[in-house]
Order: sequence, then C-alpha cells, then structure tokens
Amino acid sequence: MICESADLIRIAKKRNAGEDFDPKLHDDSDTVVDRLISIIVHEKIQLEKDKRMDQLDREESERQKKASKKFMESE
Repeated sequence: MICESADLIRIAKKRNAGEDFDPKLHDDSDTVVDRLISIIVHEKIQLEKDKRMDQLDREESERQKKASKKFMESE
C-alpha cells in the first residue's frame, strides 16, 4: 500500500535489482527512492516470514494438543 501510494512500484518495475541510478535512464528515481524501495521490500519480506512462522507455530501447537489428547484417551 505504501509503495503503491508513493508510485514506487511503477518506478521499481522500470529498474533492475541493484541497478545504479542513471538520470538518462531513470528520470523518476534516485538513490533515496532506491533506498526506500529496498527498505520497504525488506520489511514486507520480514512481515511475510513472521506471519508464516506464526502459522507454523499454531499448526505445531495444534498437532501437540491432538497427540496429547490421543495419548490420554489411549490410557
């Protein structure tokens, strides 16, 4: 959402990852924009990783509860 509202997605699509800013080629970008895109992408990846880890933790907790319940029922 932040990237979209700042038009950074359109700018990022015009640039290759790690490509140096060239005012002849990239009239709407500069090193500040590059840094912002990098930070936003990094944060988005971290949020997705955290979300996935939370999901895996919940799934593992559910598996442990089921295993414990099954064990208790077998006694």
